[in-house]
Formats: sequence, C-alpha cells, structure tokens
Amino acid sequence: MVLNQTRTQEKSNEIIAIPILLKSLELKEAIIAVDAVGTQKNIASHITRSNNKYVLAVKHNQKKLYSKLVNKFDVYIKNIELHNAQNVMVTEERGHGRIEKRSYYYIDDIKDLNLNNDWSGITSIGAFVK
Repeated sequence: MVLNQTRTQEKSNEIIAIPILLKSLELKEAIIAVDAVGTQKNIASHITRSNNKYVLAVKHNQKKLYSKLVNKFDVYIKNIELHNAQNVMVTEERGHGRIEKRSYYYIDDIKDLNLNNDWSGITSIGAFVK
C-alpha cells in the first residue's frame, strides 16, 4: 500500500526527500522502516521528534557505525552461550533445491557503543547471518 510519495528535485536525492515525505504523512507513534540510503542521523532525529520509532538498515554507507555494529555482533556471537537465548532466532527455508538457514540476533545492551548522541532514540540493534 502506498500512502504517499514525493518527487525529488533535480540534483537532489532520497536523503532530502525522506523528511519531506515523513512530514506530509503526519505519523504519530509509528514504527518507520528506512533502507540504507536513508540511514542518516538527521532522519533518525526527524523520526523521533514526532514520537515515532525507526528501523534503519545499516550498510557500508555508514562506515563507522557499520564497523561498530559488526564488531559488537562478532563478540556477541562468539560468546552466545553467555547471552539470553531469547535474543536469537533461527529460521530454515526450503526452496529451489536448497536449504537456507538464517540466524537473527537482537542486542538491547548497547550502552558501550555510545550511539545515543548521534542516533536519536536508538534502543537496540539487530542483525541476521546466513
């Protein structure tokens, strides 16, 4: 379902268009998912100012953040037996002659990453591994 859309101006991009689109939707207490290009500090701040929450995809476009998260999950996964088993989910799908197994991890103890100053409203991080 498409609720709204906005055209980007010439020589503009999604990073500028996303806050404009969000403002036009007037969302309150919503969870907003944004792809990697929209993973920007100002967009996270814009979302939380309206009492909304976000799910942002982190890829190499945020090199420092990506590196911090990869390191955090590397340590977490290596020491998984020390953590709450409720923070891990494994799925297995069969199709097209193969089996795909994915592991999903969720961490809400992220104080050591010192992300709150830059990423407004961040409370947890998640990752999946094939």
